[in-house]
Amino acid sequence: MYKKITVIVDRGNAEDVMTAARSAGARGGTILHGRGSSHHEYKKIFGIEVEPEKDMVIILTPKDITQKVLDAIAGKLDIDVPGNGIMYVEPVAATRGLFENRK
Repeated sequence: MYKKITVIVDRGNAEDVMTAARSAGARGGTILHGRGSSHHEYKKIFGIEVEPEKDMVIILTPKDITQKVLDAIAGKLDIDVPGNGIMYVEPVAATRGLFENRK
């Protein structure tokens, strides 16, 4: 059984997320780039509202190491400090193409 960890951080912090996740046993992840913010994050430049750029990291982990990976990411990025990002976990109903013992 797997869990999906999603981490959304400011652009440029995805590699820190992956370093922390790997140190806790995660094997890899997917990094997506985008824009978005909460209502208080919009900035005005020359009178134009600009959405901050974000990195979204998606990591599938075996259920038994999910908490360890979460703790490692939260510790490295101070995720509990407002404005440093958000992280959440969802159950994964089924997978295909994951080869745990592949070298």
